[in-house]
Amino acid sequence: MSDDGGDGETGRLQSYLESSLGCHVVETAVLEDGLNRVIRIGTSDTPRAYVVRQPNKSRNDEGFVDIATEHAVMERLEPTAVPAPRAVHFCADESILGSRFSVIEYVDGESLHWGESLPRGYRDESSRERLGTVLVETLAELHTVDTERFADVCERVYPRTQVERNVAQLEATTNRTGHDPETLRRVADWLQDNAPEPSVTSATALTHGDYKPDNVFFTWADGPSVSAVVDWETVKLRDPRTELGYFLFYWREANDPSLALDELAARHPESVMAELRERERNGFWPFTKRQGSPTRRELVERWERSTGLTYGNDRFYRTFGAFMLATVWEGLYADALERGEDAAGWEAHIEYVAELAAAIADGETSS
Repeated sequence: MSDDGGDGETGRLQSYLESSLGCHVVETAVLEDGLNRVIRIGTSDTPRAYVVRQPNKSRNDEGFVDIATEHAVMERLEPTAVPAPRAVHFCADESILGSRFSVIEYVDGESLHWGESLPRGYRDESSRERLGTVLVETLAELHTVDTERFADVCERVYPRTQVERNVAQLEATTNRTGHDPETLRRVADWLQDNAPEPSVTSATALTHGDYKPDNVFFTWADGPSVSAVVDWETVKLRDPRTELGYFLFYWREANDPSLALDELAARHPESVMAELRERERNGFWPFTKRQGSPTRRELVERWERSTGLTYGNDRFYRTFGAFMLATVWEGLYADALERGEDAAGWEAHIEYVAELAAAIADGETSS
């Protein structure tokens, strides 16, 4: 928080929460300050009681919902089987922190960040198999929620519209960065040529929009289990296959062909390339390439059994998943440049994901 005075930001937040929630706040601690400012709230009764989520400027970009929509979705999730933090209070008064914010219940658990191994004691085949299973079963649970509960707060977007929006977003952000990702533009053309047409029979489900292991909280007492799906700022009603494809894009397998990184290495510094070579070798999450982890095909089959839907068109959906990530990164790159931050490495990472997308579109990997 920006100050400790009773008349400043910390004091205003403490007083507001005490008045609104009927609690005695004893601690406020900033956990993150990136896309959102995330503040843990401790009370006299519960050291880790609540979390405040306040969007930062980057969240104004295309593809993110506002904090009121996020909060409304989480309210509607509470009676469902989808594990998510309970929405506690929404503050529309911008005088407290400078913009609106949501208060949610604190949930125990830890996410798995990129490159992280599983916790000690769970680096075995059965734990990896269980982790893949609970991840895809939770995703299927989300995709079978009654969408009528969310129709009044969530926009419905078809795959072709998603592609068109992402392509337009890419053009807007590359105009800001001056970056010219040639391979990514080729992938954009392929997606526009291959996007399924909307129809009255198109599947629609509630989708998180950024479902992957670092947006899921796990507990490990009796093997991996999901305590909550977090960070709902990209939630929409979409074709659930777009979300499954996005999830599968991250799920690298041991027998996936390796990308040749020579062209990237010729354009970018070795310090950045070393990181990309490690990512290419180990995947986004190393456990997905280890013995025991389900294959993409096995994940698809389990999702199909749980949802009653058929996946199909894997090349399009996984390619689009990679393209969505690269587009978001281009926007974050633009924001970093405009803040005057060190943005070295962004272009190489965006181009690496573009190469992965192109490889999927060209049929070099399959699910």
